[in-house]
Amino acid sequence: MAQAPITTIVPFSDLSKLPDCAKECGPLYDANGACVPPAAPPADPAAYTACFCSDSRLAAFSRASTGVCDQACTGLPGGLQSVAGWFQAICKNAKGENGGNGGNGGGNNNQPTTTGTPGSSNNSTGGGDWLSHHWQWVIMLVVLVVAIAVIWIGACIWRRRYLRRKDHQTSLGQKHSGSASNPSWGPAVKGPESATPMTPGRDVERAAYAEKLRKTKGGKKWTVSQRT
Repeated sequence: MAQAPITTIVPFSDLSKLPDCAKECGPLYDANGACVPPAAPPADPAAYTACFCSDSRLAAFSRASTGVCDQACTGLPGGLQSVAGWFQAICKNAKGENGGNGGNGGGNNNQPTTTGTPGSSNNSTGGGDWLSHHWQWVIMLVVLVVAIAVIWIGACIWRRRYLRRKDHQTSLGQKHSGSASNPSWGPAVKGPESATPMTPGRDVERAAYAEKLRKTKGGKKWTVSQRT
């Protein structure tokens, strides 16, 4: 069993204030020894109490009876509840005295005040930078930006290829359809010759007609010089 320091904040021997099982709560000894001489410089007793109440190892007692030394007082129902009630009472009084006497207890001004759980004091004081606590969000944001950029570039490339393929199909359709001045079966005729389409059948008909006239005229030679 740990021996109480000479200057004692916790009344371990006063059963009217604390049950005897409070001696089994190690964090009470640790916080008490850290706030009184020789660990702390000599100061007003109010400074010792304020240091004791601000110790992160006892912070859970300010809200409930669990979270500090749950293994103590197992044989005494309500024992830890009595310890937590005593802690809340002296710390409430210590805050009232410090609020009325702002200059008392030089050691109290240097003591950190914590209201979180015992494991949360290191996060509030040490903390680390913002990036170390939000790196998952940063990575997700970078992935989203890259994905959006890749999708946008891919859509632009696909649209360009689609328009190029569509223009190619349109040009092929025009070549297959053809026209009178631009036949699809041969080269286009340009200039004055394009006004009269190529009609090889008409020349054959003209020659047959001339031959018929020649026979009807008794063998007289007939020359067709103009269109009939």
